[in-house]
Amino acid sequence: MLQISFRILTPEERGDRPWKYVVTRPFTWEMQNPLPVAKNFHLQHHETGQVLAQLLHGRTLQVMPGYAWDGATKWIDTMEGAVATVVHDPGYQMIQQFARESQYAVWKRCFDLEFRDILLLSGKTFWAHAEYWAVRLLGRPTPDDSRNGAGGWAI
Repeated sequence: MLQISFRILTPEERGDRPWKYVVTRPFTWEMQNPLPVAKNFHLQHHETGQVLAQLLHGRTLQVMPGYAWDGATKWIDTMEGAVATVVHDPGYQMIQQFARESQYAVWKRCFDLEFRDILLLSGKTFWAHAEYWAVRLLGRPTPDDSRNGAGGWAI
């Protein structure tokens, strides 16, 4: 199982925001399905400028302490799901901010496959495929989604 250091947010920390978890140590994931880009992309907090996640050369995703996310949106949360979504959620935020319309489908497929592959690595074979098809068919990184905010989540 992949190791990520995170904690559950208290109700006071969450407030009216949908976040459930926050990363407590840097997490690096080497993408099994890298994006066909050579650039680096950085998600920054919209107020502080703090780098919350970065994608290096389309293949190395780094998620920094302070990045907060909601886990499996509209799905049952599990430990495996929390790990998979800490890769998937910043990926969708990067799609919102950086992918041109012509790149949208490729970026989405790459991050959806990463989600599936992490679940497969955890041994959730049946659920990995079911959850993969759920995000493939229903997952939408929409720029007007206020819970994703402008530039990332942070606690």
